[in-house]
Amino acid sequence: MQVNQFFDEQLLSKYNTSGPRYTSYPTALEFHPQFSHDDFIQAVTDSPNRELSLYVHIPFCHTLCYYCGCNKVITRHRSKADTYLKYLAQEIALQAPLFSGYKVKQLHWGGGTPSFLTHQQITTLVDLLKDKFTFADQVEMSIEIDPREIEMNLAEHLFSLGFNRLSLGVQDLDLKVQEAINRVQSTEFIGEFIAHSKAVGFQSINIDLIYGLPHQTQATFVNTLDKAHEWDVDRISLFSYAHLPSRFAAQRKLRDEWLPDVKQKIFLNETRH
Repeated sequence: MQVNQFFDEQLLSKYNTSGPRYTSYPTALEFHPQFSHDDFIQAVTDSPNRELSLYVHIPFCHTLCYYCGCNKVITRHRSKADTYLKYLAQEIALQAPLFSGYKVKQLHWGGGTPSFLTHQQITTLVDLLKDKFTFADQVEMSIEIDPREIEMNLAEHLFSLGFNRLSLGVQDLDLKVQEAINRVQSTEFIGEFIAHSKAVGFQSINIDLIYGLPHQTQATFVNTLDKAHEWDVDRISLFSYAHLPSRFAAQRKLRDEWLPDVKQKIFLNETRH
């Protein structure tokens, strides 16, 4: 398929429908109770592949972003993560022996936002994972970061623990959009943190962007893309905003008339620097 075919208005309109999030495989809709624990054990045993990718979900956020449909816990108290990490340690202890013959090639922390954790909590969890699992010499370790609630020295701390890939939740840089979605953040700080992370040694930096948010226009989204180009990030993950207010209560704060219609959303999708 040619690149311009991805932006064919008729094709995009045809598939403008709700579907499962394809952020994991299999997708959530493929899970069913008929797949038993014994089936899981058998699959682990029978797999010819002895390389392992680990995903750790840290569900905590300091504030609620109105667009979000993720599994999260909103709190300002970092100590609440200690209870979660305690149970997570039990889960790791239960699962790790099943993969004694595997080597971890990839580790990713998502959320919520893993940067909710204190430096000590991050260290404790990394040490636990490395103690219970066998890590390959060359391993990809990535982590998602909310740039609103961090200090510059987080980059050094993560790098010292072995993280080598960063993903920053930027979403959009226009103030009107940020205020509508309850995610106001400093563009200047994001740029400084990206530059600092590169200086520390990170060689892969991703930013997440969302199109279809309230008040977005091609002009404002071009400004966001221009800034991403200026920051010289290695990768942009571009997501389509899924407006499901009947399912996610916070999205009811986003009025329908604020959102771009289907045609405007297609224009946003094909916006290029």
